[in-house]
Amino acid sequence: MIRLGELDRKAIFYHEVETGRNAKNEPVTRREELTRARARRRDVSDAERFQAGRQDAALVSRFVVLSRTATRRIREHMEFRCDGLLWQVQGMKQVDLGRNRFLEITAVSVNENLV
Repeated sequence: MIRLGELDRKAIFYHEVETGRNAKNEPVTRREELTRARARRRDVSDAERFQAGRQDAALVSRFVVLSRTATRRIREHMEFRCDGLLWQVQGMKQVDLGRNRFLEITAVSVNENLV
């Protein structure tokens, strides 16, 4: 069972909003804040990648947030900020920690500062 006090991180979730079309009729979007939520973070794994002479670190974590109308709108590939890092949502599921009360978000952050 999760206690609300364990949700000790601040997360800001963003989504892309279409603002119009360009000359090629392609959508033009801008990133807007979707919601803010308190979260619990648990790191799952970290890995180093070597690509084109560059070394990056990929950190995978699971976040638990309260299930609310706004947090249920979070989808794969959306981004959010937490702990000074930019994360990308890889998956979401309801967790059985009290009758549809929480959502678990699996996310990856790719940041050169982790190495």
